[in-house]
Amino acid sequence: HKPSILPPRPTTYERTEEVALAMTSELRLEYRDSLFEQDAPAWVPDEERKNCAHCDQEFTMLTRRRHHCRACGDVFCSDCTNDKMELPAKWKVSGKVRICFNCFASNNKLTGKIIASVERAMDELFETCCWIGLVEAWFPKKSRRILVVGRWHLYFLLDTGKTLKLSEKLHLFHVKRIHANRPTKLCLTMGKQQCVVYSPDAPALLSSIMFSIREITYGWPESHVVYDLCEEMIPQLSEHKCGPAGGFLETYEAFCALYNRPVSEEAIEFILDIVQEPHRILDLAHCPGSDVNSNASCDFGPMLAALRFNTFFRAVAVDELVSADSIKRLAQSLEQNRSLTSVAVTNYAGKNGVVAKLCESFVLNPLHSVQSLDLTAVTLNSKAQEALFDGFRTMRHAFLHLRLVRCGLNSKSIVRLFDEGFLKNIRMSLCLETLDLSENRFDDEGSAAFGRWVGTMKGSSKLKTLRLSRCSANVSLIARPLHFLLCLESLDLSQNRFDQAACQLLCVAAEKVGGQLKELNFSGCRLTTSQAHSLLQALLTNHQLTESKINLADNDLDSNAGSLFALSVEGSSHVHTMDLSGNRLTAAAYVYLVKTIALASQRTLDTLILDNCLLEKGLTARTRNAISLSLSRMVRKATRLRRLSLAGGYRAQVLLPFVIELSANHSLQELNISNNQLGDVLASSVAHALRGNKHLKALMMDGNRLSVSAWQSLRLSLNFNTTLQVISYPWSDYDKAIPRLSEQRQNRLRELLIDVQNRLFANRSNAAEPYQPIFLSFVSKSALPVPTSVTPLMELPEHLTGYAAALAAEEDDQERTLNDTEAIAGGAAAVLAADDEVDRHRHSQYASGGSSQEAPLSLPESPPYSQAAMDTALSRYTAVAEPLYDESASFRGGDDGDDEQQHRGSSVVDYGSMGREEYSREGSFDEPEHHRREDLAAATGVIAAAHPSRREYSDDEPVDEWELAQPGSSLQASFVEPQNVYGVAPVPPPQQQQQQQ
Repeated sequence: HKPSILPPRPTTYERTEEVALAMTSELRLEYRDSLFEQDAPAWVPDEERKNCAHCDQEFTMLTRRRHHCRACGDVFCSDCTNDKMELPAKWKVSGKVRICFNCFASNNKLTGKIIASVERAMDELFETCCWIGLVEAWFPKKSRRILVVGRWHLYFLLDTGKTLKLSEKLHLFHVKRIHANRPTKLCLTMGKQQCVVYSPDAPALLSSIMFSIREITYGWPESHVVYDLCEEMIPQLSEHKCGPAGGFLETYEAFCALYNRPVSEEAIEFILDIVQEPHRILDLAHCPGSDVNSNASCDFGPMLAALRFNTFFRAVAVDELVSADSIKRLAQSLEQNRSLTSVAVTNYAGKNGVVAKLCESFVLNPLHSVQSLDLTAVTLNSKAQEALFDGFRTMRHAFLHLRLVRCGLNSKSIVRLFDEGFLKNIRMSLCLETLDLSENRFDDEGSAAFGRWVGTMKGSSKLKTLRLSRCSANVSLIARPLHFLLCLESLDLSQNRFDQAACQLLCVAAEKVGGQLKELNFSGCRLTTSQAHSLLQALLTNHQLTESKINLADNDLDSNAGSLFALSVEGSSHVHTMDLSGNRLTAAAYVYLVKTIALASQRTLDTLILDNCLLEKGLTARTRNAISLSLSRMVRKATRLRRLSLAGGYRAQVLLPFVIELSANHSLQELNISNNQLGDVLASSVAHALRGNKHLKALMMDGNRLSVSAWQSLRLSLNFNTTLQVISYPWSDYDKAIPRLSEQRQNRLRELLIDVQNRLFANRSNAAEPYQPIFLSFVSKSALPVPTSVTPLMELPEHLTGYAAALAAEEDDQERTLNDTEAIAGGAAAVLAADDEVDRHRHSQYASGGSSQEAPLSLPESPPYSQAAMDTALSRYTAVAEPLYDESASFRGGDDGDDEQQHRGSSVVDYGSMGREEYSREGSFDEPEHHRREDLAAATGVIAAAHPSRREYSDDEPVDEWELAQPGSSLQASFVEPQNVYGVAPVPPPQQQQQQQ
């Protein structure tokens, strides 16, 4: 029959015309010559066929006899020739005769009704029908089916006469091997399952299967499907052109079919938008359908699974709203992906098991390219920590950015991170540029480990950003090696308690740090005024600094803070941003500080944050006027000041004159006066100032209880102002005002807010460059940078070559110790097995000569040892354990060592008092069995105590009884008493057996 090649399902993206033409030309069936146009074939002689030409089963005399196909003349078994058909009259054969399946399928077409039903069913499944044919399949038993090759599945349909019933449905991802040794047979291997398909059009069937697999596996390794084909079955496929995003969309749809999930058209449009951007970041937080509580939510599992071999995307970001199944799919993709350079999984509070799998992927995939990892607010259990630290230790390229914020790391975990992860792979950690371990618990141990790491690198580290906020760190241990970080640009030690020693060490580090330092955050550290002043003075003495942002908010500053900070600002040549929010400044200190800033107009300060600084109550009207005049003078005189924040704690008598003064200001670009609760009177003053101001570009004024009339005033003022581009949306005022307003007033407020935003949008459109407010960006943390290429490991500087050599020698020593311990274990097991074999042989001899016919002793679960293996194990034991024999003899106590020296060299040893018969053993010195076992256990204990093995045994881990354990464990003691090793009591000597009987 001639199959119907349907066009691809219409989607939001279009396939290229070349691919569609290739599909049509490649999958068209080649017709065989009609049976009725051929002459009668010559029969193949019986003696030439020992196996069935169809199923390859061997012929027998009774159960499987030979039968000839009347259409082709070949020899088959009865099961493969059970079809019957009328042959041409010129062949002179009457009635229906026996023919093989290939001849039957080649000359019988599927009816148009069946083809139409199949095409209609495939169209309902949104899957293109690529090939339809009648086949004979062994799955697992032989049966006749209609095979349909789709874009993602193989469908085996059973024709019951009335309906088509789906028998089997196989996804093309499961196909691992295709074997074809002749033009009529295909063998498909899917894991442990196999399916054998017979078809006269097997070449066309194979071509369609290969084409469908190629469509959904672009970029996958060639070994994904192994093709074992004969020369006649090798198809000629045209060059494949992948779809958008490196074939990502085709693979995504295939995984949706595999996991039985609907294809999200919005997700496809989201991917197509990313293709147009240069960054190639798959950030699922911005994808439609990310809310799991929505009825239009999207399952991101197939999308993350499609990253497995994708080479288009460089970064993937997953936020809190994804499921555990999605994290699992991401972990599976990271085990294979080699193109992603940045991974971010944040705010996940689900199962810890999938997080451990995510961390294990960095160990299972040594060829990954991940250089940036963000696990903010993701709890790491012990298994996940172990896998993550192993990933750092074995990493083959540089690692640039790491953020582990609120991950539940304690001091021991921090120590292991630095000692086992960073110091074990010093070439990797030398390249680290961003390290954020905030809101974990350092304590003294973790702080000391950080100091060891920085001290080892000295001045070779590339670290630029260090954030250790709220981590209970010992700041003295953190600050001591900071002067080694010559590339440091940002330091955040906020929410950590400072003492006097820590402050002094930070002052020393501030004087010596390189000129790259630009941001210091010491907020919430309970700094006193003198400590803060010392830090500022140390920074001022460092003339290498060019631009600094200092955050000293929420500290314990007293009334002298104003004068001290004023002196610092006056003498500063590089401080650009100063944040003193939340400090209890008196009115006099506040005025003094503001006046100094106004006088130091030639300095570099451009951003000043004084939120919630005027917490002093009971200010007189004269004091408030003085503060207002000082603010007005500062704005007028400080021509370099660009951004000012006065949010919270300011009264109307202080702010209103200052706001009115802004109408004549020519320098200020951004103003934050939020959360002052001043009401509509503030909006009137702001509206008056905006009419004359031509330089202000951003204004934040939420939290001032503004009503509808206030926004009307602001709306009118924008008719005369063409420079203001941003007014923060009043979320707080809007939520409080809506319940108190009538429906008409609510609609009026919404109209005013929309109109204001439209006016601001028009100003932004006409501006030469859109303005980005600084104060609004403080709310959210910026994403980590995305590396564009793989950075190789850094070459070791001179001072670290010795450290690297010592580290390599230590690893070699540990490996050698592990091998020695294994050698002792093998030798000990061999010796014990030899002793037991001798005992069993002696027992068997005595039993055969005695009155009781007792069977020889059988040791359960004893491994079989050949003579060659026994000799090898004994030689290994002798080479390793004999040099330690004298040292191990001390474990037995008494004079056993001297006795043993006397026994060496004699072939017969009299055990006399020990109650055992004399016996000799060729090729070895004779010794009591329990002495030999004690020697082995003692020698093993010495080795293990001198060189601890790296292997650890857990309670639930099955341990081989032939393997020696760590010192002090339960397995080590098992070599002292034989019954603990083999599960049976030691064999008593014959005399003792007779006495017992």
